[in-house]
Amino acid sequence: MKKILLLFNIVTSVVFYSCNEELIESENAQLKIISPNGGETLIVDSTYIIRWESQDVNNINIFYSVDSGMVWEILEENINASNGQFSWKIPNSITKTGLVKISVPDNSIQDASDNNFNITYSLETFKYYSLNIGDIWIYDIFDDKIPVDYIVKREIIEESLINGEKFFLVKEIPIIQDTYSNSPYSRATWQRIDSSSGIIYRQAFPWIDRQAFPWIDLKMKAGEVFEKGSPSDLGSNWYRIEVLSENNTELFGISTTVKKYKKLDLYQSYLYDFAKNIGQIRYRYNGDFRTYDLKLKGAVLNGVAIGDTTTQ
Repeated sequence: MKKILLLFNIVTSVVFYSCNEELIESENAQLKIISPNGGETLIVDSTYIIRWESQDVNNINIFYSVDSGMVWEILEENINASNGQFSWKIPNSITKTGLVKISVPDNSIQDASDNNFNITYSLETFKYYSLNIGDIWIYDIFDDKIPVDYIVKREIIEESLINGEKFFLVKEIPIIQDTYSNSPYSRATWQRIDSSSGIIYRQAFPWIDRQAFPWIDLKMKAGEVFEKGSPSDLGSNWYRIEVLSENNTELFGISTTVKKYKKLDLYQSYLYDFAKNIGQIRYRYNGDFRTYDLKLKGAVLNGVAIGDTTTQ
């Protein structure tokens, strides 16, 4: 009886390793995630090196999750475990609950990040339109309906919490260089930048109880297009936004990158130019009955004047 029992044990052991011989090399096989292992901030569109340690493992699969492991997305299959690393281009999936997991193909051995990591946009994204109290932009304006020259001053004058979100009050004041005093551009809006989406939201002043609407998506890149609704459906509030170009240049002695947006809706078109570390440098409106064009002549940013800030 003892001999028969010993033979049974040996056969059982051989069958076990036959099923897993392509996955692991011994019963001492191990996997361990080194990074990201929790607390890191990963930037959308950047490359991050996933690192791990392995022992007696042949091939592995790599997964990621943006919801603390509720759902796993495959990154790569059948990677040689001895590589110890994998280059991951970070997806446009903003989260504070990211995880990475590695496993042998049958999931019998696996390891995941110990804690959540963040995925967010580069701070460079938000440099195209910063909101700081006291910042001022001065624009020359051409208006085909007003036969005089005047200047528009845009200033951030205060901040306030609206429905739990921080908004900044941006006021535009026409500075008239003639006797004309009935300018249509004297207005104010509440504005905020959503750090999780890169979108600038605006809300009419002083109606703090109304929903803010999206204006510009700062994370869009040259050639990208966003379209809402359909132009054939008059009730759809159709519009289309495209980033026409993104070019390095110099403005007011500052090396910058200018991103040009074009927006179309059923009745008019708009051009918006934003310069990194400066803000909005142009706004052109083309409608059926009117055209006007604002171009930046100077600004005061964080107390530093650039360009021509005179208003006379």
